[in-house]
Amino acid sequence: MLKKIGKEILDAVYPKRCPICSEILVPKERKICSSCSEELPVLMEPRCKKCSKPVLVSEQEYCFDCVKKQHHYARGYACFLYNEKLKKSLSEFKYHVKKEYADFYVAAMVAYLGEWIHKTGAEVLIPVPLHKNKYKRRGFNQAQLLAEGLSKALSIPVDTKLLVRTIDTIPQKKLDNKERMRNLEMAFSILTNGKESEKLFPYKRVILVDDIYTTGSTIEACTNVLQRAGCPEVFFVTVCIGSGF
Repeated sequence: MLKKIGKEILDAVYPKRCPICSEILVPKERKICSSCSEELPVLMEPRCKKCSKPVLVSEQEYCFDCVKKQHHYARGYACFLYNEKLKKSLSEFKYHVKKEYADFYVAAMVAYLGEWIHKTGAEVLIPVPLHKNKYKRRGFNQAQLLAEGLSKALSIPVDTKLLVRTIDTIPQKKLDNKERMRNLEMAFSILTNGKESEKLFPYKRVILVDDIYTTGSTIEACTNVLQRAGCPEVFFVTVCIGSGF
């Protein structure tokens, strides 16, 4: 009874808000307000058969970015096209400790990507790691929250120990495409029994989980490390994906 009363007080003082527009949610069980739900740019076909960015016509198999670059992951999917509203929402999620926003992102990923995730046959979800310095500053890894939510909903285990970020790189948003890849080339490593290693990799199919895919440099860098370690197939899922690259 006391626990219920305490929750009601917290709900009154800190009402649940829409992760997109910050309006109070009514009823509070909703994960997003009805207005934002109708306006979000859900990714639909036609889209790139490699990264899932939108393409102009169904006859176009790959986006401009995937035609231009050789991505080594098998395939990836995102829920939404990145826009100003989602940029603000994800910024609040990552940099202003709005961890509760993960509930909406995970629900969307399960609804739009859950069937495909199961079809990959992936044995494990691996969140894109943060460097320990950034983790200390932020207090959490947003990709890990997403992966743990997906794990609970889809009954696929999460491995947060295997892939680590060993170099605290400068923010990707400050760099162009080539600089982004160079910035990340040596940033990730595989840990086996607590030691840096590229042997005895335990999985054949993995799904990398992150909040946003823009040029794909981060996912590509992680994929390269995982494949060198002996993982044949790497997929990815993200909340959002950019366009125009």
